Amino acid sequence: HLQQAQVQLNYRDPELSTLQKLVDMGTAELPLHLIKEAKQNLQLDLTLPNSHLQIAGQTLPLIPTLMASRYLQLLQWFYQEYFYQLNASGNTQSLKYIYDWMAATQRIQPFASLIGEDKRERNFTLVAHGSIPGEGYDKVLHLFRFGSGTANELEAFLDDCISVKKALIKSGDIGGAVYISAGEMSTEALKLFYARTVEPRKGFGLGSLDKLTRYKGFVRIGLNRGFHLNLIEYPVQGRPEVVAPLLK
Repeated sequence: HLQQAQVQLNYRDPELSTLQKLVDMGTAELPLHLIKEAKQNLQLDLTLPNSHLQIAGQTLPLIPTLMASRYLQLLQWFYQEYFYQLNASGNTQSLKYIYDWMAATQRIQPFASLIGEDKRERNFTLVAHGSIPGEGYDKVLHLFRFGSGTANELEAFLDDCISVKKALIKSGDIGGAVYISAGEMSTEALKLFYARTVEPRKGFGLGSLDKLTRYKGFVRIGLNRGFHLNLIEYPVQGRPEVVAPLLK
């Protein structure tokens, strides 16, 4: 049923604090009262073509069940907690296309397929869409995939993200790729993160010619092109936690 669902990011009162208004404050420390106001103002609304399920003659409401799912709980954390963790870390510029584009998100599609550069479908657990201020058109912002934390899975996810970004380069973009492991991320997966993000920053040798050298967890696919990679551990009996990049 989540395949037919859509999650909307809505505000109870657009005149009060919103994620975009907080982003517009720049790198300044956010006042606590505005953080609280924004958290209370933002709501994730799930819409379904059919919001009830018929089982054995009973009509059961689907939305409360789906809102309690791990996928929706991850989104609640992403927009209601991770956003503020990034701000508090001082990494709003070095993780720009995660942080800024959270505020631009308008809807999230669960279990969505996107076409890659090779015209093949690539499947993602969640795909965030929105409109960047000043651009005025809807585009893909962030890609999410749940997995078990192996290097092979992470590499396949990266390949899919790169292929889709190349296919969308004229009609959209991808700012962030978020891989969520149900268990502990493997050592090999962490090595892969380092090899694909940290090592290229050291060895590219372009210095000030390439502004992306200052971005954290950045997967480069060309000069001034690429996306942030975030690794999240989300144990079945626990809460999501950022593993990479380090937010210190």
